[in-house]
Amino acid sequence: MQVEFLQPENVKAILKDPTQSCKTLIVDVRDDDFAGGHIRGCVNIPCWELVSAGSSSMEEFIKTYCQSGTTDTLIFHCYLSQQRGPLAARRVAERLNQLDGEHGIKQICVLSHGWRRFSRMYGEDETLCVLE
Repeated sequence: MQVEFLQPENVKAILKDPTQSCKTLIVDVRDDDFAGGHIRGCVNIPCWELVSAGSSSMEEFIKTYCQSGTTDTLIFHCYLSQQRGPLAARRVAERLNQLDGEHGIKQICVLSHGWRRFSRMYGEDETLCVLE
């Protein structure tokens, strides 16, 4: 499974389309900087929890979100989506590849330019963003 980057306007379109948004999970991998606001409906799992060797968080994430039968697209991001978001997306993709299809995920993406750009573009849209 490959990780691809999506532009903010593409993520907005997915979130605004009920037929796509119901199958899409936004994964915000920021830690302390999550407090500044987030994409409505996202889950916040700090990157270090997902990628740390020996952490049970990866397996819990897979079981809860990837094998639930309700999610087929994962979109990861951090503040800029230059390090944490892409790293978490790659690690999840690697783990799912090891499972040989024992999950429902069809697409893993990273929000290009991260929360910073998304919030600047759509921060005033309360259906998309929660600003704190």
